Amino acid sequence: LYSEAENCVQFAQGSAIVLGFYPLCIMLRLFKAFSAQPRLAVVTRTLWRASTDLAHFCIVFVSVFLTYVLMGMSLFGREMRQFSRLDLAVRTMFSTLMGDFDIEDMENFRGPLITFLFFAGYMVMALMVLLNMLVAIIMDR
Repeated sequence: LYSEAENCVQFAQGSAIVLGFYPLCIMLRLFKAFSAQPRLAVVTRTLWRASTDLAHFCIVFVSVFLTYVLMGMSLFGREMRQFSRLDLAVRTMFSTLMGDFDIEDMENFRGPLITFLFFAGYMVMALMVLLNMLVAIIMDR
């Protein structure tokens, strides 16, 4: 009886995950339907034409992103919980990219100069250079 209940719980959890991603499938079908309307088809054609360049951009972005994740772990990992493990450091650097950061906390452990060089370098590379590259790739198509 216990194993049957456990199987039901596992099935319910698996179903919840599948149903959670189902709207993504609907959205992708919606993009397919956009091709019937000329103005909306511009978006899908642009993304399709730029797909190869976008894949190469993703390789460059992931390389830069993971480099700064590892730098953050080596600079702040012993003192700050946010950089103590790889998964936490990835989450912290992604949050930083989205504008959620605590530079004062970082300055307390490594000083303002090292923190500024790390933070400014990351923001310049990730936001200014790579974001502009992404816009240029899409606008070129």
